Amino acid sequence: VIGMTACAADVPNHSLLELPPPVKATIQRQAADNSIGAIERGILDERTVYHVRIEQPGIDKRVTIAADGSLLKVSNYEEVNKAITASKEAGQGAWNKTKEVASDTWSATKDTVRKATASFRSDELTLNQIPERPRATMEREAAGNRLTDLRAESSPDHLLYWATIRLPDGSKRSIVVREDGSLGVVP
Repeated sequence: VIGMTACAADVPNHSLLELPPPVKATIQRQAADNSIGAIERGILDERTVYHVRIEQPGIDKRVTIAADGSLLKVSNYEEVNKAITASKEAGQGAWNKTKEVASDTWSATKDTVRKATASFRSDELTLNQIPERPRATMEREAAGNRLTDLRAESSPDHLLYWATIRLPDGSKRSIVVREDGSLGVVP
């Protein structure tokens, strides 16, 4: 601040108890229920003044008080603090919406993972997992059409491989192939 110099004997952050009663009363009125951040004594236009920082949300309030308790200057930053508060509220709203969307996405992701995990636990096979003879029969019977729903069924006396052939017209044909590559009968 132009025109202000600090006193050589000054010790920053005076306590409220060390101040002249009129200065103390003005500070208490200005602070209301807020905490006092700092009090410093200085000289302004050849007179003793007290610079006080009062804590508040956003930018702290700053007041300059004469030794007789008169209020010389108040910098409250009300508009800036309103904008800061509005910005924080908007940010919190955006954060809450993000958490809501993320929660929905996470639920969908968990469901997808659950389905994928369940499919790995199924008895369904890939064509490469089927031995050469039954696989060759399946490919011959499919005649270039898509093979799906591949699975194996075993019993003490036989091993059968099941497949569905998806035809271009959308219809399906099921086949059963024995371990030796011969066709079985679809029940």
